[in-house]
Amino acid sequence: MSRQSRSLSGQPFSIDNDILLRTVTAARQWCGSVWVPAKLAARLNLPLRPDTAPPVLLSSSNGSGFFYHAEQFAAPLSALQEAWDNFSKGEGALADPHHTESPSNSVAPSAVSPLSTNGERFDRETETRMLRCANGLRNASTYWATAAEATYLYNRPFHEAYLADTTHAVYANASPLCRPVAFYNVEGTIDPAHFTKETCCRYDPVNYEGRFYKPCVAVTMKAFALRHHCLHERQWITTRRASALGLSAPRVFTPVSFFNMSVHLINVAVLKRSALIRGRAVSSSVSPAGVGTEAESESELERTLLMSSNCCVESTPKKQVLATPTQLF
Repeated sequence: MSRQSRSLSGQPFSIDNDILLRTVTAARQWCGSVWVPAKLAARLNLPLRPDTAPPVLLSSSNGSGFFYHAEQFAAPLSALQEAWDNFSKGEGALADPHHTESPSNSVAPSAVSPLSTNGERFDRETETRMLRCANGLRNASTYWATAAEATYLYNRPFHEAYLADTTHAVYANASPLCRPVAFYNVEGTIDPAHFTKETCCRYDPVNYEGRFYKPCVAVTMKAFALRHHCLHERQWITTRRASALGLSAPRVFTPVSFFNMSVHLINVAVLKRSALIRGRAVSSSVSPAGVGTEAESESELERTLLMSSNCCVESTPKKQVLATPTQLF
């Protein structure tokens, strides 16, 4: 399996963008996993190979931008890396923190850079407005969230009076086709200290095969992981499969359910005897609870919650391996 796509600074891309970049890399038979924002390439005067392919457009909640693969440049990767290192040490990187483009988060955020609940930076215009707003706040935090995120994901809602003050809202456009979304500094929540680099991070859960769940499903799983302090574990399985493996969760942990309670998923970190599950190979020919219409129906429903079959962390022929987070990532 190819390495996760990254920028020159070593920062990884989001899962969705990484999948696209790895697909393009494989299709064009390029080697390596380093990508460079087109704006940064122009700023560093990095020469492209003649007749090279066009750049790849990436989009995220923080904006969009074009990216070139390292092999599209006339200079070797070592030269590109050296150019970046020299630039990042200079005043230019400080003067314009968004000389790279937002989907890669290529520049390590400074202590004052506004961050989302995924620990990612916003686009330049939004960040500028947030910094301006933060200057008027008494105890401004690095993190910004929507009212829904603070309530649903973190169970730390904003004070009503804080939301009522329209000067606290900073609107960001994720896409020209979407309505602007209001973000607020988490200083206005009932517990600002809860928003840290440990809790405000990207969470990309996987199933027992190492396949990623869809973003809309991952949000629900992140809420569970935050509530039960298991963000460190990204692997989930159905309760039926857990039972087949002799595992169970204490009653205090309510599984995440989908399809009108037809599929129940649980994080392996909260399972009793969960140590037994890691590194254990399960035959792909065996259904979660033996062959049966009900088990097969559950498996079919679960597959609709997953991203395409080529979007996985780890796979082995004819077996599905339940690995530890370090094995998966």
